[in-house]
Amino acid sequence: MVTREGLDRAIGQGESLVERTGGFLDVVRGGEEISRDSLLYLFEGVGDAAFFEPTLASYRTAVATGAIELVRSPLLIARLSDFDFALGLYKLHLSVSAEQYYLGPLQDLRREGVAFDSPMAQATGVSDIVLPPGFDLRDVSALAAAEPMYTVQRNMLENLQAMRAAAASAVGELDQLLGE
Repeated sequence: MVTREGLDRAIGQGESLVERTGGFLDVVRGGEEISRDSLLYLFEGVGDAAFFEPTLASYRTAVATGAIELVRSPLLIARLSDFDFALGLYKLHLSVSAEQYYLGPLQDLRREGVAFDSPMAQATGVSDIVLPPGFDLRDVSALAAAEPMYTVQRNMLENLQAMRAAAASAVGELDQLLGE
């Protein structure tokens, strides 16, 4: 239950980030005219990632003690494996996201004076990002930061959705095995 709720929250956040970052890319590439505030709102998605940490204590205990071997349902074992696979991919993409943030194109933007998670921005509550005077959100450096983050955000969302599908199928199989 806790894992499902966490997945649903992370998927909602992931959908929002993909929509915002993708929207930023579409607007800038298409030359669409929108207000600077709207463009900044879309750009804010670039510096974030959907976070999820599963609560799998019972499952991990069953694996560690060998009790999972008592399960004879190939479908259940396959769905649990699907979940583990999707979780592993999600963690890989989360790591790539962190590398992009700390060592990649988002660091390049910080060198240009863009501040992500600025205390000043958080105090105003208007935006999470502070731009240096005259910074052009349509500049190639902003696009170069948004492109890989969009790809990682999209991949993370797909991994989260795969986890949700595998978990739902595993729970359905458990219910059937338990006669519920």
